Amino acid sequence: MARPTQVSSSSKTSQQSMRNEHWMFDDAMNERIRSTHVPDGRVVDVTPVLQVTRNVLRHIIPNINLSMNGHIDASDDQTSLSTVDGALDASHKICCELSCKCSRGGDAHATTMAIFNMLSSYSWGAKVVLTIAAFAVNFGEFWLIAQLCTSNSLAKSVALLKKPYILEHSQTLKTHFDALSKLINAMVDVTKCIVELTELPSKYISIDEPPLSTAMAHIHTATYWIISSVIVHYIDFKGIRTIKLTHKVSSIHEHLQSQLCLCYERIDEKKLMEAFAHFKRTIETPQVDNLMILQNIFGKEENLLNLDRAEVYINVLRRKYVLLLISDIDIFEEEIRVLEVVYKEREKFSILQSIMSWYTVSHHVAIEPAVIKYIREEWGFVKKPITVTLNPQGKVLCPNALSMMWIWGNSAFPFSSEKEESFWKAKPWTLDLLVGHLETNLPTWVSQQKVVCFYGGVKMEWIESFTTATKGVANALDIGIEMVYVRKKNARERGKKITGLIKEKELSHA
Repeated sequence: MARPTQVSSSSKTSQQSMRNEHWMFDDAMNERIRSTHVPDGRVVDVTPVLQVTRNVLRHIIPNINLSMNGHIDASDDQTSLSTVDGALDASHKICCELSCKCSRGGDAHATTMAIFNMLSSYSWGAKVVLTIAAFAVNFGEFWLIAQLCTSNSLAKSVALLKKPYILEHSQTLKTHFDALSKLINAMVDVTKCIVELTELPSKYISIDEPPLSTAMAHIHTATYWIISSVIVHYIDFKGIRTIKLTHKVSSIHEHLQSQLCLCYERIDEKKLMEAFAHFKRTIETPQVDNLMILQNIFGKEENLLNLDRAEVYINVLRRKYVLLLISDIDIFEEEIRVLEVVYKEREKFSILQSIMSWYTVSHHVAIEPAVIKYIREEWGFVKKPITVTLNPQGKVLCPNALSMMWIWGNSAFPFSSEKEESFWKAKPWTLDLLVGHLETNLPTWVSQQKVVCFYGGVKMEWIESFTTATKGVANALDIGIEMVYVRKKNARERGKKITGLIKEKELSHA
């Protein structure tokens, strides 16, 4: 879906209002315009009309931007308008109104209101599209004649009979074209905004609440200036008012575009909450197997990548215990290795190792936003890696089994919260649990009833001072002591250098 770019922050609201004053009307004028709007409930699909209109205008103005919601492409027109014949009749009447009244001069406001009355039964989006379509017909005809009248006798004769001023001003038309192109682009931009605003899904956004209500409060004014711009173009073809109108219409577009961006944000929020609630229901409801859960987690991703980077269908995980490793890109090798150890030690995995390799999604963007929201809010993932355990039916056994794997390895399988609780009840909390893997001599020191001091730091001067002073105190009090330096796992190069110096100077264990 093509969406407008978000305009600057809300701190510019007051400035925006001041810029909008030159196109806003008083209450009396607002009421006059609104009184002409009496929709009869008919639904007109303006997309094909806008597509043909675009194909007319893009031949005249190559850089015109008319794509909307992905419906309109840049191919040559092959659209059928048979389904909107009635609406085209209204557009043809507007053509006549423009040709008969405007070409001879006239009151732009009166003609604008006449077109409003003519289109009273149509939606605001249909009003602007049908008017722009009528403009494209007349302007396209004019442009064809202007292009051909100097080299084609038929075109020259038609120009003499229908539009003699083309011949009179054929040399000066180019000077007005650039300014006119900017106005047409601005008119089209506003038309797109109006159509999109009127077609926003009511399921996700209410017309009675901001930001849609804020945009709709000015949609009649925007429609007026689009129709009026078309009319002024015919009355004042030389472009004296074109620059002023372009500024006015561009300001309207800026206002509507900012509100449209807010509308899309609100719709995205509602869709995200809906998808989040659906995923939450699915993962918390007992399933026959885990396939539906996995399909919800991986979204559009139907294939996974195994260790050899070959694609395998997600079905390979069906009715198996699944560990979901969730991390950002700063995961450390040690955190991957602990999973690898758990994975390789299991006998079942060793038997099936040839077909049970690691699986990853081939594109991380395949994970749906609702699933990411659930992972953050329900499973508590922020930055540090977590490992979520799913049983063969897709039930969450533990929202983070990583600590179990570090401490107990495969003996904690199937890595459920209940298993972890039973282990903690059976195993006393000791220093060995915290640092048993870091220092193999720890059990001996404990049996010898020595004081064990674990310390860190990054400055060698402090480390030398601290270890010397600590050993001095221990010797003075006749206390058996062992000291162990522990570095941060993410301070690899600097940590290795410090560790090497500590060992070289025999300050402590490291």
